[in-house]
Amino acid sequence: SDNVYAGVEAAQHLIGLGHRDIGFILGPTTTSTSQDRLTGGRRALAAVGAPIDETKIIWSEFSHQAGYSGVISLMAHDAPPTAIICGNDVVAIGALDACAKQTIRVPDDLSIIGFDDIPMAGWAMIALTTVRQAIGDIGALAARRIVARIEQQAAAMAHDVLPTNIIVRKTSGPPAR
Repeated sequence: SDNVYAGVEAAQHLIGLGHRDIGFILGPTTTSTSQDRLTGGRRALAAVGAPIDETKIIWSEFSHQAGYSGVISLMAHDAPPTAIICGNDVVAIGALDACAKQTIRVPDDLSIIGFDDIPMAGWAMIALTTVRQAIGDIGALAARRIVARIEQQAAAMAHDVLPTNIIVRKTSGPPAR
């Protein structure tokens, strides 16, 4: 997936709603998806003159616990972000769980966006705004590439980049302040 553009899409959606102070809860610094999505977010925010506050970037694991503890940490800032872009939907669901337990209203007090559009993201009780990757297309393309390499035994390496698109649900809205 075009993860840089995915980061741009997520940030542009929030910027369009009026957000300028956006936090990030990402996966490990060693993953290209985390690095690329942050690069995209930086680009979108820089385009509107709103640089990212480096103290509002959390590097962790792609886990529910990372999202949960990330929200606790980000909301403890003197000036907490009005929105958070999470490294994937599982992290975002952890962030939503923390919000529910901390009585932070989503999206009234805080907007949250994930990535991937896992099936659970579309459940009515979650209704997560997310950036969809074409997981089925990625799998089908990978299978075709493997078959071609087996059949041709020396097929050229290929690097395909598939598009993403934002799925707006109930976890994003204008900032409260």
